[in-house]
Amino acid sequence: WSPATSLTVTSGLATTATPDTTTTYAVVASFPGCPDSIQKITITVEPVPTVYAGPDQTVCFGDTFRMQPAVMPTWYNSFSYSWTPAGAFDQPSTLQPIFQALANTTATLTVTSPAGCTANDAVEITVVPADFITVSADTGICPRDSAQLRAANGISYIWRPAFYIDDSTSATPFVSPVTTTNYTVYAMNAQGCSDTQTIQVTVHPAAVITLADSARIFGGERYQISPATNAVYFSWFPPLGLTETDISNPVASPDVNTRYFVRATTEYGCAVTDSIDLLVNLDSYLDVPNAFTPGSAPNNTIRVVRRGEAVLKSFAIYNRWGNKVFETSDINAGWDGSFKGKPQPMGVYVYVAEAVTPSGRKFTKRGNITLLR
Repeated sequence: WSPATSLTVTSGLATTATPDTTTTYAVVASFPGCPDSIQKITITVEPVPTVYAGPDQTVCFGDTFRMQPAVMPTWYNSFSYSWTPAGAFDQPSTLQPIFQALANTTATLTVTSPAGCTANDAVEITVVPADFITVSADTGICPRDSAQLRAANGISYIWRPAFYIDDSTSATPFVSPVTTTNYTVYAMNAQGCSDTQTIQVTVHPAAVITLADSARIFGGERYQISPATNAVYFSWFPPLGLTETDISNPVASPDVNTRYFVRATTEYGCAVTDSIDLLVNLDSYLDVPNAFTPGSAPNNTIRVVRRGEAVLKSFAIYNRWGNKVFETSDINAGWDGSFKGKPQPMGVYVYVAEAVTPSGRKFTKRGNITLLR
């Protein structure tokens, strides 16, 4: 047998060869008186692969990249390749498939020769989640107010739209939109991954309340305050002279001129203030209508109308001849146009009303009444 390299014996019918490279062996058979016979056999030696799958990596969710392994020896081109898990690669039986980053993965490359010489190596691929940034909840503001937005877990930020915002690159900007607006933040982390989140800032309707500038009342009278408003919570000040201080329409009966202030708040916390002046006339006032029709509601009787605090002493009515046809000291009583049960004729009658104030001041009012039928 020859060459003798890696052979256990070089003569004899059989020998054992352990070559470390591909080698062609020749055997020569001899028999006396016969020509020699020569045969050859080639033993192909395949290399045991050395595999380096690549360095461990951190990538962003959804990214794709081509694997860059190293397999030795480079001159041998009959290796087969297998990447696992196969579902993470577009072509797992090639040397440089494309990996899609959907989850943390231990990627293993197994390299095998036709004779079964094999080796493998693994690389750890860490996938940064797509939603790595956190933001504050949706919020609402009142007109002309502002709100602070918050984002975290990034190293840079860009907010859009860049309107009504104090710093569009801050993690915690203040915004003051005039209408409801969705603010989107585009963030990048230390690994260069991008993420977006959106915060809705709702602009609630402004609080509205409308009051008269002022109103006049006489001493002892009550005034119903009735504002037009979209608010639901109220606080009136001062409380003196008010029936309630936490409703929209309290009844006021101040003893002196008073300015009442109200703070009105909507269900969303938007507030507005307003005021009304109640001017108190400390005098008293009596009045009598100048005509009435007996039996015709609501003017079927004629009576004294009082403003302020006063006690009626006398209310007397006279006909054209000076005869008294009616008299009372009851402020709620009125003349029905009759005298001693008999209807009086149409015409002009004279009245005299006398009253006294709580301070003792007396006053008298005279005038004419026309009786119509």
